[in-house]
Amino acid sequence: MVKDDFEALAQQFSGSSGSVDGSSCPDESHGPSPASSGALRGEFGSKQGHDGQGVVCAICLDTMYGSSVCSLPCSHSFHTSCVKELRAYGVSQACPMCRAELPFGPEQLCEEATRQYITLERKVKRGFYQWEKLSGSQQRELGHIIEKWRKAASEGYAQAQFNIALMFAKGRGVNQSRKEAMKWYRKAADQGNANAEVNLGVMLMNGEGKDEEAAELFRKAATLGSATAQFKLAVMLKMGRGAPQSDTEAALWYRKAAEQGHASAQTSLGFMYDTGRGVEQNTSQATHWFGEAARRGQPTAQFKLGTMFRDGRGVKVNDSEAVAWFRQAAAQGHIEAQFELGMMILKGRGEAQIETEAAVWIHKAAQQGNPNAQKQWSYMLHAGQGVAKNEKESAAWYRRAAQRGRSI
Repeated sequence: MVKDDFEALAQQFSGSSGSVDGSSCPDESHGPSPASSGALRGEFGSKQGHDGQGVVCAICLDTMYGSSVCSLPCSHSFHTSCVKELRAYGVSQACPMCRAELPFGPEQLCEEATRQYITLERKVKRGFYQWEKLSGSQQRELGHIIEKWRKAASEGYAQAQFNIALMFAKGRGVNQSRKEAMKWYRKAADQGNANAEVNLGVMLMNGEGKDEEAAELFRKAATLGSATAQFKLAVMLKMGRGAPQSDTEAALWYRKAAEQGHASAQTSLGFMYDTGRGVEQNTSQATHWFGEAARRGQPTAQFKLGTMFRDGRGVKVNDSEAVAWFRQAAAQGHIEAQFELGMMILKGRGEAQIETEAAVWIHKAAQQGNPNAQKQWSYMLHAGQGVAKNEKESAAWYRRAAQRGRSI
């Protein structure tokens, strides 16, 4: 999945290693050194179009080209880096041509807009608003936020480019556009924004079939310390997708992400230790990493930890712990955990035997296609165990289980 927008935006104020956005402006060339004939004619940052192409910057007297131009609200244009230096050194807070006050720098502009967006996002998450049903004033507020990001993005600020990409990807405040989202992700990724590299990689992998480019983007972001990228790179290496298959290297990147608290990576690393793929088999280490992920609420890890306690693998047998972890995973909809929880209760392992409760969990798993649960549910209907006896229903569930290779 594409990295969640609230998480990614919130990281801008948390110092997360996963939000590497490079310098506030690109390190751009000023173009040819000799002053052009335009300089002799006095065409310094004039109010013409074409992104200032062919016009001379009044600050450094070098010719400007499209990718390096910053257009101020007064419509005069200068090199992005020159305007940045003016702000950085406090030499001037006004346009060198007309003395109009300079706007916020891109970093300030992006930060202000992001804070406003997070406030709006939190209200949506708490159920006060819905993105699809924002009021007119709220839509205008979102429009102002996006305009600030656009201005900062036009000055080459990578984090603003990333934020604009998110809006196009989500269709918030703008018409949803995969093409525009990819364009802005690429601009930010080209400057080393790790979140942009991850999201662009996901889009390339899922919609474009460009696995090799996606793997390279994940590797770049992983090297910068993005736990999400480290996890995704490990998955691709394990699958041999976009890069040569390597369980050993996959385990290495899973570990890097796991050590940063990435729950899915912790779960995957637990599986690697449990099966001995890419690492020496070690059930104690498997249990450790399943436990780390389980405590972060990862349902598959909770299920696996439950099986470890039930079977005494890597830990001593503890039915109560097994039931507790099965229950947490089952509550999140984990089908296998629902079945195992039902069976533990049915056998009176870990807590009191309550056939009616066991029937509830086994039925849930059976309804979702678990063949072992379907087999057990057929038997319980046949025997009237925890549920009213029903031979007709029992036969129907028998056929379902048999179709899945689970004959009774």
